[in-house]
Amino acid sequence: MRQTCCAAILAALGLLAACAPVEGSTTTPNNGTGLPTELVFCRTQIDRLSTSDIQLRTAQNLGTSRVFDRTGRECSVRVHPDGNRLVFVRERTPGTRTTRELVISSIDGTTADLQVTSNTVQDDTPSWSPTGDRFVFATSRNGDSQLYTAAADGQNQQLFQSAPAGTDDRDPDWSRTTDRIVFARRDPGTGLRRLMLINGDGTGLVPLTTGSPATVGDTETGDRDPAFSPDGSRVVFVRLAGSGAGQLLSVDATSGIITAVFDPVGNVRYPRFSTTGDRIFCGLDQPTAGRPGLRLAAMRSDGTEPRLIEPGKQWLLDGIDTRNVAAAPTEGAYEALDVRNAEIQLASGYVTQGGAQQLVSVDQQYLRVATTTFETHEVAGINCRFTIPTTNANDILAIRVRIVANVSRSDANTTLRTSLYNPVAKRFDTVAEVPQPGTGNRELTFTIQSLAHVTLERDVRFTVIGEIGQGAVAELNVDYVFCEFVRRVVPQ
Repeated sequence: MRQTCCAAILAALGLLAACAPVEGSTTTPNNGTGLPTELVFCRTQIDRLSTSDIQLRTAQNLGTSRVFDRTGRECSVRVHPDGNRLVFVRERTPGTRTTRELVISSIDGTTADLQVTSNTVQDDTPSWSPTGDRFVFATSRNGDSQLYTAAADGQNQQLFQSAPAGTDDRDPDWSRTTDRIVFARRDPGTGLRRLMLINGDGTGLVPLTTGSPATVGDTETGDRDPAFSPDGSRVVFVRLAGSGAGQLLSVDATSGIITAVFDPVGNVRYPRFSTTGDRIFCGLDQPTAGRPGLRLAAMRSDGTEPRLIEPGKQWLLDGIDTRNVAAAPTEGAYEALDVRNAEIQLASGYVTQGGAQQLVSVDQQYLRVATTTFETHEVAGINCRFTIPTTNANDILAIRVRIVANVSRSDANTTLRTSLYNPVAKRFDTVAEVPQPGTGNRELTFTIQSLAHVTLERDVRFTVIGEIGQGAVAELNVDYVFCEFVRRVVPQ
């Protein structure tokens, strides 16, 4: 009930803000027409697992294409070495892993969908061989999860790696340069899930990590989701501690030395290197930052500068692969924008005190907005529009926002949120929200590299909303709104 009410409030506020454009301005969406596909990823609607698709995007979230829709939940997509064919998982009954089957398809539609497994067990996480003549995948058709291989057309499925009873093998990734496979194995004796290395011909099995504890029957603990760097020299992986907590680590494929890459203070899944090796794409789940649920993100290969690619909460990342990702462009330093030059609009409620001047610093000098009643809630909000001073919208590489605000009373139905306008989809995407925030100042922050959320006129627009339970009029008190950006540096 609360989720439906929140969606209705957000839709109403989005309509109000969208119907009140800045005088003389235009809002042309950046559709990325003609740009090559760099990312292929599966996403599932957070509150409707049956609504799922495979998206085709640039690294800055441009493009509107997707692979042909089908019934069921789609996961674990991998791109063939030819850059066109795909193998992925279709979950026939969303939420039931034993209905997962493997499907072969293509990006351009020249290969018709071909379901290559059909059973009542979990077939999962395929990965192509370097030549594309085979793929490896995990299946529990013999009881334990084991690695199998199949020909490129799905025929000749056979056991690749046998293991003692009770062993759980999954998440294979096949290096295109070294012809080695890395996968996650839970050892029934030690109770640890660790990474293993094996040659593409099935020889030379060795452990790569010492592992971490993995609960019997629980696939969400231990070392998971390994992925080779383009040159095969290292592997990024996730060390899951359970209860939605995980860290991104890197291990040298020769020495076994592990390096910490990124701690999201939450969870991280499905890492993949860019084809140039300079970036890592993954899903980030950051509840303490107001962002529960895996959202598509990118960071430098050393774990710095994490940025959201698909920032809205409505979609969950279910798998990703990279395809001809160009090297990251040269960046300048972050440049601050003056909030006094932004367009601050009323989204809901009425102003009782202050203006843009009160948003310059964290000083408890507030822009105060009194709530109005919407259905069973009190709602107040502002809409902030910044114009970024570049010549070309595509030269904007990242936008970082920090908001400090509070609500004057708090109950079980109170939420402080910020939502980012998406001109391509013509909706507001909720980027961060803090439930039951209390009456003291709270921070909402986000960093994006999605140009789908920036118009061709270089405008970015986001809301600050306070939603409060039914009762007396309350106030949204906004103390600080800060926006900065990074531009592309063009070589002289």
